[in-house]
Amino acid sequence: RVMRGLNFKFMAQEETKKSLREGTDIELSDGRKVHVAYGTGHDSLKAQSFCDGDTSKMQSYLMALLVTIDGEKVKMEDLLDLGIKDFLSIQAAFAQVNFM
Repeated sequence: RVMRGLNFKFMAQEETKKSLREGTDIELSDGRKVHVAYGTGHDSLKAQSFCDGDTSKMQSYLMALLVTIDGEKVKMEDLLDLGIKDFLSIQAAFAQVNFM
């Protein structure tokens, strides 16, 4: 019985991880749709090389690689120009998909 319970819990955790790999969708305050994708090591390396060691820029650049707004790719500057409420909403979704 215990093994079945543990196996079920493991399967549920794997299903959650799988759904997070597909990313998540949120809506900005102006109604635009945002998709946050699951990143890979390749994305991390791109961000590191772009930022040339400036770790303060790395997360924003990585977010730009993995975020689309209304189906369109965005630049880091596009994200930084958002209002703080929208920026933090995207940042929270990004963290949930990629760091939890």
